[in-house]
Amino acid sequence: MVYSLPDTASFHQDVVFTGFDSDFSPTNWGFAESSTNSLQIQIITEFYDPPQPLMLTNYIYVEQNPQVRAAMASPDLIDYTLDLDTMFLARVLYTAITKW
Repeated sequence: MVYSLPDTASFHQDVVFTGFDSDFSPTNWGFAESSTNSLQIQIITEFYDPPQPLMLTNYIYVEQNPQVRAAMASPDLIDYTLDLDTMFLARVLYTAITKW
């Protein structure tokens, strides 16, 4: 994980993969062979006692086919941006760095 504060009131958390096993197959984890090109990684971060954020929604991809939408649990790829207080973000970053 790489954490950064690139500008005022923003916080980035990036996942960096440093290696890849060419023999890796998602089917080893119970996923269907047909789903191996559409798998996504979901990263969840929890903040304890944060201020109430302003949540901005950005649709990255919206599935237009109604039949495909009906067959999917989450047919759209959505990015949620949380606008938090700047001082809170500084405290979060400081805590993350000092705990490692």
